[in-house]
Amino acid sequence: MGTQWTSGLFDCRNFGNCVLAFFCGPCMLSTARERYDGSSWCFNFCCGGVHAIRQTVRAGYGIETNFCETVLACLCPICAAAQTRKEVDTRGRNPKTQQPPTPWMTSLFGDMCFDMGVCLYGWFCPGCAMASAVSEMSGMGFCYALCCMNSCFARNVVRHGMSVQGDLMEDVCAVWCCPACAACQALNEVRRRKAAGKA
Repeated sequence: MGTQWTSGLFDCRNFGNCVLAFFCGPCMLSTARERYDGSSWCFNFCCGGVHAIRQTVRAGYGIETNFCETVLACLCPICAAAQTRKEVDTRGRNPKTQQPPTPWMTSLFGDMCFDMGVCLYGWFCPGCAMASAVSEMSGMGFCYALCCMNSCFARNVVRHGMSVQGDLMEDVCAVWCCPACAACQALNEVRRRKAAGKA
């Protein structure tokens, strides 16, 4: 059973947040995700989007959602940005991301075919495999992860969500150099850590 948002989508009691969301929603969301999981503000600003960051925060806190709320958030990204920032300010950093980072359990190239099903999935549809990794790790809907997150952002979400060592340049380079390898690594990592009880 999930929890609820601590503020409404159209709740503008904090007028300063609403004004900041209106004039620079991406700045507000970048700060929100940085506070949520310690990720890079610049990376979030360049690679994240309103709905990708909002869904990352929502899934990480275990907040329930419904179709109507998702549609309304899409229609009013300013409100979605303000609500996301208020949620992070209220709840603080996600406890799952406060663990000391550990090395990848799977390598980028060497373990690509550790699981032949994942290998084929990642090779023929790397975007779907990356969305599966995010979905299995956080409980976010597969379709939402597929449609609202680019692969660089998705890999970064997996890395921070699992407290895996690395940096944003590694995330970007892995996805740009070999998207299939990056997708396989992320999906194998999620499954191995869950199997080992480290997720």
